[in-house]
Amino acid sequence: MITTKNNYIIGPKKYLAGFNENEKIFVGVSAEDLRGGLGDLKKLLIEYGGNEPLVNPFLPVTKNKKAYENRFGFERIVKPERKELRTYSWDVPNYNHNGYHEVSRTREIKVKEYILGDEYNLSLISHDKKDIVIITESFKNTPADYDKIKRAVNLVMSIFKGANIFKEDFQVLKPKIPTLKWRILPADSWDKVENYLRHDLRYKPARISHTKRKLDFLNAQNPKALYEGVEGLAGYQVFVYEHYVVMESLIYANATYIFSKNWKELSKKSKREVIQGNLALERIYHNDSWLDKVSKYTR
Repeated sequence: MITTKNNYIIGPKKYLAGFNENEKIFVGVSAEDLRGGLGDLKKLLIEYGGNEPLVNPFLPVTKNKKAYENRFGFERIVKPERKELRTYSWDVPNYNHNGYHEVSRTREIKVKEYILGDEYNLSLISHDKKDIVIITESFKNTPADYDKIKRAVNLVMSIFKGANIFKEDFQVLKPKIPTLKWRILPADSWDKVENYLRHDLRYKPARISHTKRKLDFLNAQNPKALYEGVEGLAGYQVFVYEHYVVMESLIYANATYIFSKNWKELSKKSKREVIQGNLALERIYHNDSWLDKVSKYTR
C-alpha cells in the first residue's frame, strides 16, 4: 500500500514501475490494508458518503481538501507566471457589531487557472474474497494519465491514509447519471444552505453573510422557479427568470453563470463539459461589478 507522511504524492511514476506501459489500472484501497479492516472501511465510507444513505457508487463529501477539490476543482498559478489586477469583495462586521457591510479591494495578483474537479466516485466491491474500495474510473499507465492518477491516489489517501494501484480488471459499478441534476428548492431553504456553508464548507460568519446577501438579491427579483444542484453540481442554486437563468455558486470565488432557457438540457452534461464547452451565455465574477452585470438578466 502507498503511504506517505502527508498522505500526498508528488507524482505516480515510481509507483507504476511494476506495470506495463498502457496497462489498465485502478486506484483504491483494500480493507485488509486498514488497521480496523472492513469495520474501518465501512465507517469511513459512511462518513464520506454524506448525510444521505450511502449509495454505491458515490461522490465523496468535502471533509478534506482533496475531497473538496475532487468535487469543486481548484486554482493554480499559470506558468510562466504573470500578474493582473483583480477586484475582490467580501463582508466585514459593522463597527457597532450589528450586521455586516461589503468592502472591496483591487490588487495585483498572480494569474491563476481554474482546474475542474474530477468528480471521482467510489465503489465498494468484493473481489477474490477481498473487500476493496475503488475509484470507478480506470486509468492507463501512460504519462498522459499521470496527473489524473496522482489526483486519484491523493484523494484515496486523504480518506483512508493509504492507497493501492491495482492491475485487475474490476467489474466496477458506474455512476448513474441523472437525467436532471437539479431538484426544486423549498421556499424556506436558507437554514439548509447556511448549514451547508457552515459545516460542509466551514465558512466563517462574514463569508456566510456575503453569500446570503447575493442570494437574497436573486430571490428578491421574483424568480419563477428555484432549484438546487445535486451530485456533482451540489453547491449551485438556479434562479429561473422570464428570459434567462442565473446559476449561482455557494462556493466562494466561483463565478456566476448565465444560461438561456435550454439550461435543463445543458445540465444533463457534466460540469466539465458545460465550462470547457463555453456553453454559458456569460460568466460573471464576484467583484464590485457583479450586481450590475447580474441585474440585467433578472428583469
